[in-house]
Amino acid sequence: MKKAKENAGESSPAGMRIKAERQRLGLTQGKMAAMLGISPSYLGAIERGTREVSRNLLDRFHDRLGFSYEYLLEGNRSPALSSLDHVREPLSYRTKRDISLLIGTCTEEEAQNCCSLIRTYLIHSRKQSTDGVRKKRNHTAGYLPAD
Repeated sequence: MKKAKENAGESSPAGMRIKAERQRLGLTQGKMAAMLGISPSYLGAIERGTREVSRNLLDRFHDRLGFSYEYLLEGNRSPALSSLDHVREPLSYRTKRDISLLIGTCTEEEAQNCCSLIRTYLIHSRKQSTDGVRKKRNHTAGYLPAD
């Protein structure tokens, strides 16, 4: 999505951070864009603030380049973690932290909706998982599962 015309030409904070990290890593726009699967012109537009960073692209910055969501969205960089430490941290920790950071950027209503969605997903996911175990046990016992 394009930003409103009155903001055109002004770099967004996320765009400025992306550009700074690209330069710090010694990457050209073309090289970084190729790593992310986007065009160099799209990356340039993000850096200039004329295009927004999509959720999908935030995920790519995080997964492929090790940029933290907190840094991209808020500019906060944990002094205790280098980018290599961030990439090496266990996926389960990273995922839980990322969910927390994303919910932290939400309004109260959005955060409540997110929690409700996660809770609903977990209930259904865990129910399907235990149903599958029961069916397997019943099948191996030589009788059909009760529906």
